[in-house]
Amino acid sequence: QKKPEHLAKQPFGKIPVLEQQDFVLYESRAIARFINDTATGGQSLVPSDPKQRAIFEQWASLEAGTYNPHIEGLVAQRVFVPMKGGQTDENKVKEHYDALKG
Repeated sequence: QKKPEHLAKQPFGKIPVLEQQDFVLYESRAIARFINDTATGGQSLVPSDPKQRAIFEQWASLEAGTYNPHIEGLVAQRVFVPMKGGQTDENKVKEHYDALKG
C-alpha cells in the first residue's frame, strides 16, 4: 500500500481505492455514495425525503465517528499486531470492546 503507484492514487496509502477509467476515488464512504449515485439504476439507497435522509446521515456519522474507530482498534489488536509479530494488548482490546458495548 505504500508503493509509489498506490500512493499516487491514495496519498495516505490506505485502501479501498476505486478506479474507473480516468476517475480515482478513495475513502469507503465516498466510494459507497458514488456507487449509490451511479450504479443503482436510479434506485437510490439514500432516502430522498429530507427528514429521512437526515436520519440516514445521522446514523452514517455515528458509524464513522463512534463505531468505526473501535472496530478498527479491535481489528488492529486481534489481526494486524499479531500478523506483524507483535503481542495483542488485551487492555486495548477490552477498552475498545467496552466502548462498543456502551
